[in-house]
Amino acid sequence: MALPIKEIETRLVEAGHSDEEARLAGRLYKMFVAFAGQHPGRMIAPPYLADMAWHEHLAMAGYTQDTVAACGRALVHDADEFDSEPFWEAWAFSRELFSEEGVNLPRRGEDSAGSSLRPHTCVVLAA
Repeated sequence: MALPIKEIETRLVEAGHSDEEARLAGRLYKMFVAFAGQHPGRMIAPPYLADMAWHEHLAMAGYTQDTVAACGRALVHDADEFDSEPFWEAWAFSRELFSEEGVNLPRRGEDSAGSSLRPHTCVVLAA
C-alpha cells in the first residue's frame, strides 16, 4: 500500500498524540483505507484514531494520489452523516471489518467516551 504512514504518525505525535497512539492510528488507518478499497459501494466509518490519521493525511499534498494508489480511488471525507442512520449502518459494517482483523470497536450506545476506538464524526462515502 502506498500510504505515508510514518509521516502521518509523525504528524500525529507533533499534534500531541503519544507514540503508541500514533502507531495504533497508523495501523487502523491502513486497515480503514484497505476496507474502503475492498468495499467501494459501502460507507465505512473509521474509529477515532484512524480518523485523526485520516485528517493528517487529508492535509498532505499527496493525499489523492496516495489513496488512489492504495485502494483504487480517492476517499471522500464526509462529516455531515454523523449520528444519522447511514452513519450507524456504516459503523456496524466497519465493526465487522475491524473485528475480522482482531480490533473490537464499541457497539452503538456503548459507553466509549475517551476510547481511541470510539466512533468519530465522519465516514468515507461510497463510490
